[in-house]
Amino acid sequence: MKVPLIMKLYDKLQRSLQERASAGLLKTERIIVSSQSAELFLKSGNAPVLNFCSNNYLGLANHPHVVEACRHAVNVYGYGLSSVRFICGTQTIHKLLEERISQFLGTEDTILYSSCFDANGGLFESLVSEEDAIVSARLNHASIIDGVRLTKARKFTYQESDPADFNRALTEAAGGSIVAVTDGVFSMDGLLAPLDKLAPIARQHEAVLVVDDSHATGFIGEYGKGTGEHCGVQPDIITSTLGKALGGAMGGFTTGRQVMIDWLRNTSRPYLFSNSLTPSLVAGALAALDVVQSDEGAELRDRLRRNTTRFRTAMTQLGFQIPDGTHPITPVMLGDARLATRMATRLLDLGVYVIGFSFPVVPREQARIRVQLSAAHSEEQIDRCVESFALAAREEGLLQSAPGPFAPVEARKPKTMRAWVYRSEPQPGGGHLSLEQLEVPAPKPGELLVKVNCASVCGTDEDLFRGKFKHAYDGTIPGHELYGEIVAIGENVRGFKIGQMVAAESHYILPGYKEEGIIGLWGPRVHGEQYLIPLNGGYAEYVVIPTYCAHLVPDVLAAGGFFPSLLEGIGNDCLVAKHLFDNRLTGRVAVIGCGYHGLITQMFAKSFGVRQLAAFEIDPHRLEKARGFGADGVIDSRSPDLDAQVAAFTEGNGFDAVVDIAGGRQAVLDQCLRLVRDGGTVILFGLYGDSSIKLNGIPINDIIFRRMEFELEHNGKRIHIHGITGREGVWPYLIDTVASSEDLQKKIMQLITVMGPLERLGPDTLSYDPHKVIKRAYLPFSAS
Repeated sequence: MKVPLIMKLYDKLQRSLQERASAGLLKTERIIVSSQSAELFLKSGNAPVLNFCSNNYLGLANHPHVVEACRHAVNVYGYGLSSVRFICGTQTIHKLLEERISQFLGTEDTILYSSCFDANGGLFESLVSEEDAIVSARLNHASIIDGVRLTKARKFTYQESDPADFNRALTEAAGGSIVAVTDGVFSMDGLLAPLDKLAPIARQHEAVLVVDDSHATGFIGEYGKGTGEHCGVQPDIITSTLGKALGGAMGGFTTGRQVMIDWLRNTSRPYLFSNSLTPSLVAGALAALDVVQSDEGAELRDRLRRNTTRFRTAMTQLGFQIPDGTHPITPVMLGDARLATRMATRLLDLGVYVIGFSFPVVPREQARIRVQLSAAHSEEQIDRCVESFALAAREEGLLQSAPGPFAPVEARKPKTMRAWVYRSEPQPGGGHLSLEQLEVPAPKPGELLVKVNCASVCGTDEDLFRGKFKHAYDGTIPGHELYGEIVAIGENVRGFKIGQMVAAESHYILPGYKEEGIIGLWGPRVHGEQYLIPLNGGYAEYVVIPTYCAHLVPDVLAAGGFFPSLLEGIGNDCLVAKHLFDNRLTGRVAVIGCGYHGLITQMFAKSFGVRQLAAFEIDPHRLEKARGFGADGVIDSRSPDLDAQVAAFTEGNGFDAVVDIAGGRQAVLDQCLRLVRDGGTVILFGLYGDSSIKLNGIPINDIIFRRMEFELEHNGKRIHIHGITGREGVWPYLIDTVASSEDLQKKIMQLITVMGPLERLGPDTLSYDPHKVIKRAYLPFSAS
């Protein structure tokens, strides 16, 4: 039976793939399930891996300024243009980016492409004819090679780092116009073209010098302007990319003289017949240029140089074959393709993501693992990479020992920690808490790893420990009132350093969800009583928190016995006091409930200028404490002459504002509505476990968590209802207020019972006396 020709083609392709696989040349793709950063998560594994194969040289792929610019551009300019540039695909930001690139690189004009591959593919065919010549470096990028192939010009090559051979090729190319083209940095070798020697030779031969600076723009040279700046020359034409140091997305450009750019706009086929760059990519590139040209950009370039030197020096000391150079591209030469593939696979097992390169990407017998350094890498990550290379090489018999200051990788076991974990089933002697040994979490982009120095327990935690929240997730680490030291920093973090002390804000947000989540308790609500899994909390030796939940704590608050973990809880109370101040509710104020939060709210309310404050409570012991926390009057809520006492305190007018701290029962809500004057405000803060308790048909907790405000007609009175929670905007006031007053610090600590180290948390839960202990706090876990 005759085999169809198309099947012969497929069979041929299958055999060729098998041959590539046998030779160790078959390329496969690893699937990434996280954002681009110095640390990645792959679909094939649960543990993060260190990323040493990305072109993210300055770490801008996730920079908040870049990301926000992209998001804004989508809102303003839309998703795409559905057109090429010359029809209806040029927006103001396209022209702005072209102007910015020209200004940055010192040229007359710039033309954007969808990639630098297209920029190179659309350059040479437009510039030269069959009478002309192109002189190309031997190791030039595939895009240059393909672009040159599209022309009918005469073609010459030269040894990329040999000026004499460059002169020889130009001499042979004489007759007609000559275009000489080189990579600024040869991407497989990290070798910089000697432009300071090539440029004078090109001028002698009246040749146009073209430089593809894709692996240099943004970070080579003092100001990041590329190999030309590094070598002190100005190429005639520069092609480069937006997809490496400048944010790492997509896009390329050609920049040079005005007449040449105008000609390309009319003749360059990839420009004429490809859609415009999407607005978000253009805006991201503009934002990346902002960073590159800022003081932060200078610091990132300096950090990249230090990281490169650290890695190259360590690898050379170990005995690896590393070509001389200073570029972040650092090829580890291995020679054999199978060895390069095998070692790259082993390095991934060790948590280091690198790629082996072999023919046809590099010449035969020059297989290598290309390592690329980034400003986003920490010193610890670089050392870990070196250690992993040393181990993999010893296993292959390439190194006999691992000299240098690095500990062997196999001795570095996964770190574990003690943590109290919430379990849905009651645990022996500890309520719903189970003391377990877990892996120390690794901070992801935008996160901090904090070593817990102290933690405190709020009333919601106490309810959780007793299994009162049926929507709580089994396996969660509770604890949202915590304070500790930053010991590791994830990528894309600005404004924090290792060694700084931070307190956590428990309320966090996720894009697309209206409600907040609370660390260690529950995530944002999806619908009904369904909640997302929360972030883990701080009843552990270590905790990971997002940077937007971390607040730097001054040294003064860490001294004198004060527990900075308490800031998180009293932030609520400070917010209530600030809300009173911001809404000019500083006349007569009633606070319902003299528990911990009620007392602290009274203290802050007086500090923020409330003139007359009455505290309401049913516990005589708590009422007595209220006198020491700023209350001008204390009233037993069950007193038979309650109305007479209120009338005397308010001169018969009622309270301007009533703050419901107690919550919980319909009787409390009724009292709040009873005490407030006509036109006054009831501030709802204390939670209600009974969802049937409502105002205007809305459950009280929904009013609180959604921070709703509305007017209520009740018993002939017009009452303003304000739901309040969280600590938005209050942290600067909170920290300044507490840090500046030793008296406030002492008052807060009067209400705290320090129970000992955190390992006692579970046993204490069912044994401590809540009548004697208003609020408990813990020191860190004792040393193992």
